[in-house]
Amino acid sequence: MEPGLYKNHIEPYFGNQFINKIVVADLQKWADKTAIENDKKTKKQLEFFS
Repeated sequence: MEPGLYKNHIEPYFGNQFINKIVVADLQKWADKTAIENDKKTKKQLEFFS
C-alpha cells in the first residue's frame, strides 16, 4: 500500500488477527456461539424474574 493513499486508513483489528485474514465461516461460528450463549443468559434472567 502506498503511503498516503488512504489518509485515515486504519486496518480493522479483530482479536489477534487482522479481519481480512479471518475466514468468514470461522467468524460466523463465533457469532453463532456468542448468540447462543447470550440467549441462554437471557432465558436464565427471565426465569429468575418471573
